[in-house]
Amino acid sequence: MGKTGTVSIHTIFRKAQYRCGEHEPESRFLINKILTFYNGKIDTNEFTLYVKHRDRRLGLEMDVSHLNYHLLDILVNEFSEAKFILTIRDCYSWLDSFMDQQYRDYCYVRASHPFPHIGGSIIARCLQQCLKRNCSL
Repeated sequence: MGKTGTVSIHTIFRKAQYRCGEHEPESRFLINKILTFYNGKIDTNEFTLYVKHRDRRLGLEMDVSHLNYHLLDILVNEFSEAKFILTIRDCYSWLDSFMDQQYRDYCYVRASHPFPHIGGSIIARCLQQCLKRNCSL
């Protein structure tokens, strides 16, 4: 799941002169390959070959991406010398960050929207329903 601190980790390692490329390198290609695997269109061997080839091609010392969660079994089995960073984040700062990202990246704002500051996001619709029912957050 996104919003796990990968941008911060990427920045730290990049400043320390590690070869870490861009944050979440080739994410669109990786997402397509992950979905292809999950939908059964390629098997574990083919997916593993893709991950190994991608690793050689990119030549990164540090691959910073929340998408690596979906590659975890392959990464552990194929890269026995690799080290992993697991970030743990409290739910409140995660939700705050998630809402900020939704606003920046995905929301559209309409003048008539009752919550123009958070636009048409799923979170906004949930908040609307909660407020209509006088729920506590």
